[in-house]
Amino acid sequence: MKFGQQLRESLFPDWKFYYVDYSGLKRFLYERTDKGYTADDESEFVKLLDSELEKVNNFQQTKSSEMKRRIEYCEKQVDLITQNPAPEDAKREQLDIIEREIDAVIGEVYELAKFTRLNFTAFMKI
Repeated sequence: MKFGQQLRESLFPDWKFYYVDYSGLKRFLYERTDKGYTADDESEFVKLLDSELEKVNNFQQTKSSEMKRRIEYCEKQVDLITQNPAPEDAKREQLDIIEREIDAVIGEVYELAKFTRLNFTAFMKI
């Protein structure tokens, strides 16, 4: 299987616009090499590559910060719940809600790790 196809099949659909435009970058190279690759082509390609790298990096930093904030919020909520003199059943319900949020964050951490690996591989293959 070619990497471009593997990338399309492996990406997290909600984040598809934030992955490196592997196909677009490859298309640029193929079109230019057929006509004779020039220094201007190289300069334009480097700009495109930098732009894609910045897009991927900004998204990754944003998602990491968002996950950190969500985890910190969950920690604060757990502290408040455990200090609350409410009945244990009420506390359990609140803790279940927080547990679901933590599970969601864990799922996103996994997807972000996969996002990072796929983009790293894409940049290496270009």
